[in-house]
Amino acid sequence: MNRCLLLVILLGLISCLLLSDELDDKMLELRQIEKQIDLIQQKAKQADQKKKKTQNDINYSQRLKTEAESKAVTLQQKEEVIEDSLMAVVERVNRTEDRIDDLKKLANKEFLRLFYIDMQDKYVAREAKDKYLLSLLISLAANRITSLSDYHRELVMTEEDRRHEFLQIRNKRVKEVKKSEQYKKKIQTLSKEAQKLEKEKQQYEQ
Repeated sequence: MNRCLLLVILLGLISCLLLSDELDDKMLELRQIEKQIDLIQQKAKQADQKKKKTQNDINYSQRLKTEAESKAVTLQQKEEVIEDSLMAVVERVNRTEDRIDDLKKLANKEFLRLFYIDMQDKYVAREAKDKYLLSLLISLAANRITSLSDYHRELVMTEEDRRHEFLQIRNKRVKEVKKSEQYKKKIQTLSKEAQKLEKEKQQYEQ
């Protein structure tokens, strides 16, 4: 009887020890799972934070892209106005050059006539009036050439200023267009990164 009781007690103790060991194993496993959950939650949080930062970068780049596009449009309009002004000045320069050439040809022609008349001793008396008129005409043409030459120099200087201004505006516009393209590429890259982080976050949450 005592032996049976002792045996029952021993079996009970062994069962308790086995149950205790199994419980310890389960608790250890549970703690490991909890650690894994904490780690995964932390990674999900990090992925979410990275995604938010990436989205902020996207928004900032989008603002810069919009500003660059707006500047490019404004510069394009200004460039067109200056280009029209430049073309008008170039046209005036060409017209003035043509007028100066015409006056020089006229003056040379009249000078040759005057020279020819002066060489005709036979008709000196009759051509005296013509010689005076030709001399006057040549003098007026020379004065007009001088005046137009001064005007031409001013026009050429204005043309150079307009051309310089036009090139400056064009270069600025090209830079803004390049900036816009760079921001566009950056936004595309950041958007892909944001999508990747969102998938990562969802995987961790699952």
